[in-house]
Amino acid sequence: MTANEFKKLLTEIGNLIDARAKTTETFVRGVVAVEVKASEERQNQQFEAFKQELGKELAKKIDALLEKRLEEHLQGVEEHFETQLKELKGELLGEILAARAEAKANDLDMKAKIIRILHKHERWLEEMEKATGVSDPDKN
Repeated sequence: MTANEFKKLLTEIGNLIDARAKTTETFVRGVVAVEVKASEERQNQQFEAFKQELGKELAKKIDALLEKRLEEHLQGVEEHFETQLKELKGELLGEILAARAEAKANDLDMKAKIIRILHKHERWLEEMEKATGVSDPDKN
C-alpha cells in the first residue's frame, strides 16, 4: 500500500467515523430528549402530588384555626350574654322590689284613707244618733 492509498484509506475511515459519530450523537440526543421529557413528567407529577398534599395539610390547618377562632368568639359572645343577663336580672330584681315597695306603700296609704273615712263616718253616725236620738239597731 502506497502512502497516497493509505492517506485515502485514512480519509475514508475518518469520514466513516465522523458519520458514525453524527449518527450516535443524533441517537443519544433523541434518547436524552426522551429521558428528559419523562423525567420532567415524573417531576411534574411529584410536584402536583406534593401540591395536593400540601393543600390538604394547609386546608386542615386553616379549618382547625377557623374552628378555634369560632369557638373563642362564641365563648366571648356567651360570656358577654351571661354578663348582660346578670345585669338585666339585677335591674329587673331592683324594679320588682321597687314596684313591691310602691305597691305596699299604696296599700298602706289606701288602708289609712279607708280607716280615716270609716272613723269619719262613725263620728258622723254618732253625731246623727245624738242629734236624732235614734240609736243604731246593729250596734251592741
